[in-house]
Amino acid sequence: MNFFGIGGWELIAFLLIALVVAGPKRMIQWAYVLGVYLAKFRAMWAETMKLVQKEFQNAGLDIEIPKELPTSRAAIRQQVNRAIKPITQPIEETMGEVNSTLKAPLKNITNTNGTNGTPPADSPTQQDNDSGFGTWSGTGKTEN
Repeated sequence: MNFFGIGGWELIAFLLIALVVAGPKRMIQWAYVLGVYLAKFRAMWAETMKLVQKEFQNAGLDIEIPKELPTSRAAIRQQVNRAIKPITQPIEETMGEVNSTLKAPLKNITNTNGTNGTPPADSPTQQDNDSGFGTWSGTGKTEN
């Protein structure tokens, strides 16, 4: 259980310390006051999100704003991804097309010896390696 970055054991420890410091009577009063303020905050959140949604619709944007308060990182991440999807989707589609266009010629390349990716022994690249300049990996012949 993870609630606002606080695990289950931390929440239990906090409640035990609060019970010892405040006592059972004040804990009930504090819980009531916390509940009242939380209800007010949720109402303000819903009203604010309603106004923001109305402004987005007036601006012509097709973004759906959550009406309820997000309570976990996963929920917040999911809602942000859902909100920016109309913006990022065309970019992702374009990047997919570019990647497929770039990968298509690489799949069609076949060497004369039938292997992909390695040149045959009599290719110009192999002859360049024997010219004394070496290779990037340092495995070619070099003159000292």
